[in-house]
Amino acid sequence: MFDLVGFPSLGSQTTFLLFRKIFLSSAYFGLSAFITGFSNIYFERKTNSDKIFALLTFITGLSLTIPTTSYVFKTFTNVASLILSLTAIYILLRSFKIYSNILFGFITFFATCVVYDAVVVMFSFNLKLMSNYGIAAIFAGLAYSVVFEYKEMFVKVTLTHMKGITDELTGAYNRGVLPEITTSKNDTFVYIDLDNLKGINDIYGHDVGDEVLKLLVENIKSHLRSTDLIIRMGGDEFLVILKDCTKDKANEIFERLCLTFMTNHPLHPTFSYGILTFEKSFSETLKTVDMLMYKMKESKKIENLNDTEE
Repeated sequence: MFDLVGFPSLGSQTTFLLFRKIFLSSAYFGLSAFITGFSNIYFERKTNSDKIFALLTFITGLSLTIPTTSYVFKTFTNVASLILSLTAIYILLRSFKIYSNILFGFITFFATCVVYDAVVVMFSFNLKLMSNYGIAAIFAGLAYSVVFEYKEMFVKVTLTHMKGITDELTGAYNRGVLPEITTSKNDTFVYIDLDNLKGINDIYGHDVGDEVLKLLVENIKSHLRSTDLIIRMGGDEFLVILKDCTKDKANEIFERLCLTFMTNHPLHPTFSYGILTFEKSFSETLKTVDMLMYKMKESKKIENLNDTEE
């Protein structure tokens, strides 16, 4: 990287040589670490060849700290370039088995630059050396690889997390999401219980019962915003949290939803619900809204009983 930048005079040849030694030797140390990391990430284990080339590259970096004059340093760098070319070819051969085409392209460019420089040095051609660009490329490839691996890992963790908090049958959240929910005094809770699910299961089978549960969630979702939540609390009970929604608005939504749900299935299923604006705490609100739902359910039973007697 030092050779890529047009540095002004650093004050003296000694200072200039010191900086060249630091930059060039550090490149070899970094390459040695790269070989080790490359083997650990993309292959099951390090081979003896990996260990040899990593050690050889590290020793080369150490040797570049020895010269005390620019002439001797030039001699050392010529020998080091040959070692670098062998290392580059080895890395290129190893990289044929990796899945990342982008990283393979960076490594191929690196190997080409290094071999080119080795030829230039051996035959003393008056051409500009390219290894500095190759070294920059291989570390750019490594940076890309790290970002790519992190992105893949992030996606996997996110998908695993979502799977863990999602009800497999209905697609609603499950109770696992509860600790992650934040609520405010402007939120309205709606606790829902599907009416007579046991009767549906007994008469028509559990497949039909599952179908009704899924239909219920689909209908609820169609009336919700992206900020609202629907959580399956267990069996046929669901909690809906309407963010920044008044109790009157929630009543309006669920009155309309009851009619839609009942007309969307041949069995004309219904559900009972309780509605309450957030009060005191999450647990207190949940407990109260659950009681309100049961009051509606009991009132329906009384109405059905009266209708039967009449």
